[in-house]
Amino acid sequence: MKQIEIVLRSFSKEWIKKVAEKIKQGITEKINFELMEKSNQSFIDYRLDTKTKSTIFIGTFNNTEEAIIGAIAHEIAHFYSPQPNLTSKYYYQSLLKWTSSRRITNKCCEYIGLFNLSTFIDESRVDNFGVNLLRQAGMNPDHMKEMLKCLLKSKDLNIIKKINIRLRLIKLNLC
Repeated sequence: MKQIEIVLRSFSKEWIKKVAEKIKQGITEKINFELMEKSNQSFIDYRLDTKTKSTIFIGTFNNTEEAIIGAIAHEIAHFYSPQPNLTSKYYYQSLLKWTSSRRITNKCCEYIGLFNLSTFIDESRVDNFGVNLLRQAGMNPDHMKEMLKCLLKSKDLNIIKKINIRLRLIKLNLC
């Protein structure tokens, strides 16, 4: 009988900060990093006031080292990229007036796909910037593709988000 060895790698906040510094020197002075061991998704929490640093949350659950490096580069790229102002769009303002809640309006827009084209364009731009950051740091730019492949395996993504990720992956493969 063939034995299968499973190696689980433990990632620490210090390791994530070290990788982040290699990708973009000085980044840990500008932004906080947090580890999420029970999630495979990563995101950035922007702080609009200048007194509080933004935080990048890195999900490590079921992710490879390469995917986590790609996620770190992607979120750092978000930090340096201007955010699209979707809230100024007519449909958003109309929904906001109708629902009287930003949270509900954002969910409505997500479910009916109004953000998806803008999100795809923005996320693709950030993917490309992340690839450039990895190249400049002397790291493998394919880590970005690995991050997207691991993200596709997530159970809590709806079909629209999965299509969006597949399109981003195809676009990266063409570059």
